[in-house]
Amino acid sequence: YFEKVMANTFLLYIGDKNHQEFGRKFSFYTPTDSAEKISHAALDKYLEYARSYPSGDTLYRQVGIIACNVVRNSCYQPSLFEDYEKDCHIRSLEKTMIEIRKRFGTRKAMPCSAAGLSSTFIQRQNQIGGHHI
Repeated sequence: YFEKVMANTFLLYIGDKNHQEFGRKFSFYTPTDSAEKISHAALDKYLEYARSYPSGDTLYRQVGIIACNVVRNSCYQPSLFEDYEKDCHIRSLEKTMIEIRKRFGTRKAMPCSAAGLSSTFIQRQNQIGGHHI
């Protein structure tokens, strides 16, 4: 939303503590900037990888998503095969969440799972690169 761009193709990159790397590409039929769509597709690719290479208790050090085939939002043409109203609703919710985080801070709009006892979300908000501020 900050750059007002969308992409059709993304690359999921994961590196573990043993310096082994994993990268998988995934694409959509139409460009998207929806965090929900991108995160679900990235999770599917990761689970596909994890099923084929069971690693047990591997510690991951790096996780990244790279956008390819980037286009401006103004060039976007909706598809006849997607639910346009639902996409607009999700886009509006995601934009609202970003505005809340920009104005009041990340802790004011965090996922419910971040409030759990085992979550490190709040602890990591006070760190930069794993180091305390």
